[in-house]
Amino acid sequence: MHWRVTLQESDAAAVYALVTETGFFSESEQQIAIELVEETLSMGKESGYEFVFADMPDEPGDMLGY
Repeated sequence: MHWRVTLQESDAAAVYALVTETGFFSESEQQIAIELVEETLSMGKESGYEFVFADMPDEPGDMLGY
C-alpha cells in the first residue's frame, strides 16, 4: 500500500465510486465528499481541506481509501 497526500484529477472519480458503491454513505454525504474533492482541486491548499489516500503500489490510481 502506498500513502499519498497529493490530490490528483483522477481522484474525483475514484472518491465518487468509493462513496457511492460501498453503501456506507448517505446521498448527502456522497455529495459533500465530491464537493470537497472538487473544491480542493480548484483551490488547492486555500480550500483548507487535506486528504490522505491509500493506493495500491502496483496500480497507481487504484484507490483503497481516502
